[in-house]
This record gives sequence, structure tokens and C-alpha cells, in this order.
Amino acid sequence: MRKNILDLRPWATALVLSWIGIGQLSASESPRVFHFDKKTYQAHNQNWSIAQDDQGILYFGNTDGLLEYDGSTWDLHPFPRNQPVRSVAYEANRIYAGGYEEFGFWEKNSWGQMQYTSLSKRIPQSQMSRQEIWHILVTSKGVFFQSFGAIYLYENQNVRKIELPGNIMFLHEINGQILAPVLGSGIFAWSAAETWSLLPGSAIFADKTIQVLLADPGGMLAGTKEAGFFRYNGREFYDVNTR
Repeated sequence: MRKNILDLRPWATALVLSWIGIGQLSASESPRVFHFDKKTYQAHNQNWSIAQDDQGILYFGNTDGLLEYDGSTWDLHPFPRNQPVRSVAYEANRIYAGGYEEFGFWEKNSWGQMQYTSLSKRIPQSQMSRQEIWHILVTSKGVFFQSFGAIYLYENQNVRKIELPGNIMFLHEINGQILAPVLGSGIFAWSAAETWSLLPGSAIFADKTIQVLLADPGGMLAGTKEAGFFRYNGREFYDVNTR
């Protein structure tokens, strides 16, 4: 089961975590909130992303590396060249991470120690030059590592670069489809033949910036920066405020 990832954005300066005891809070009570500053977790004050594993352990993409918190202890796991960790994702006992010219995964060995495997080393260095992985999408089709200029797919122990249909925002998986909002064009879908095609009706977004795509019964919702939400019925997008 995949875990949701919360993107903290670069202005995050401290960690604020909340735990709510289900069934223990009445309507008049407030959730318990704990604040952790950088003196507590002993790393940089910039935290870029969060993932959680099946045991509830939290992982943070921090400028100093991967932060791990088990509820009592903080541990820092640096990248090979001490690059900032911009993005994290969890799947099947692996913590995937990406940063400047680097991406791969951590997993625990039989002694419970975190060990890192670099996936970016499996592709020509020229393909990673000046690329920074800001987003990781774990899907049934593989793990997509995305910078804003390239996508790398990890599938069946292999890593390869995927050509982009244009300048893209964050990748999404909606109803089994890999979708890429392309600036100035619309939404492109990635097919089983590993080609990109413009989603019918999505040219309406050529002059808009899509900030989020969400699954919706019978289709999906697209949230834009300029004009709010649009609903998709498989043929066209329409403004949810007008229909």
C-alpha cells in the first residue's frame, strides 16, 4: 500500500507534527501538536517532503539528508555527496529519495541499519547533469523520479530516461493513468507503448497552470492556479462552478 506524501515546499523552516488519538478526543478537545526545531533533530531547518512507512516511522527530505524519526529518536542519513534530499516516497520497505544529480533508495538490512542504493549511477552521468529530483511517483508501472526537465523510470531493476512531451508540472497517477500537465499545451497521458498523447479536451488548459489532479467518480478533477477546478467526464473538462 502506498503512503501519501506531503510536500512541505522550500519555505518550511521547522517540523510540526500532529498525532490524533482516534476515539480519545471529544469534540471540545484539540489534537496534540509537537514542535521540533533543528536543535532537536540536529539537521538543517529546511524540510522539503515527508513519507511514512508501514510501521509509522516518518522520513523527511532535509537539506542535510534523509531524516528518520521513530517517535523517540532522530537519525540522519546523508546522500553520497551530501546533497539536499528534495523528495521522498515509501513503498515495500524502501524509502525512495531524490535530490541534485542523485536518486535512489534506502532500505534496512538484517541488522536494522539503513543502507543506500544509488539508482542514478545506472544511467550515463551526462543525463543527470544539473537535474534535481523534486517529485517521486510510485506506481504499478514503476517508480518515476521527476525533475522539471526530465523523468527517470525505475522498473524491473532497470533505470531509463523518458522523453518529455514538453515543460511539465508534477506527474500524477489517476485511475491507472500516468498524467503530465504540460505548460502551454494541456494534459498528456503516458501509454503502454511508452508514448505521450494529449488527453482529449485538455487543450483548455493551454493558458492555465494545473496545480493538482484528483480522482473523481467517473473521471477526475483538475485544479488550476487561475480558474479554480474543472471536472473531466472522459471527453471534456468543464468548470465545476458553471455546470
